[in-house]
Amino acid sequence: MLSSAGAGGEETPLSLFPPPAVSLGIARKKGRRDKQLTTSVMTDDFILAVAAEMASGIDAAVECWMTQVERALENTNLTTLGRLQAVQEILATYKRLTGKAYLVRAVSSVSRQTLGLRDFGPDQT
Repeated sequence: MLSSAGAGGEETPLSLFPPPAVSLGIARKKGRRDKQLTTSVMTDDFILAVAAEMASGIDAAVECWMTQVERALENTNLTTLGRLQAVQEILATYKRLTGKAYLVRAVSSVSRQTLGLRDFGPDQT
């Protein structure tokens, strides 16, 4: 949990969603500067909360798709061609669900060449 030093030096816990009556300055009178600071802290906390939630959702979605690909590739009941076709089906499903006709490839900002997995080291993927 975040904390902030108050005017008297005491630690005040900051939650992601503070009580609106106090944080918005409705319950007590505050100066304009105090209200701006409170609003700024609330905005920053809100942005951090939304960004964390978005990152978590993206991570879960990528893991879901990668798990499907991994299972297709590790399926010992399929031939090599069958595994390839299973991965192609997963890709087709992804494109259908997302409405994408084709996928954009990563391009190097230095050489402007298309990047593949071989272009990334183990710590960069």
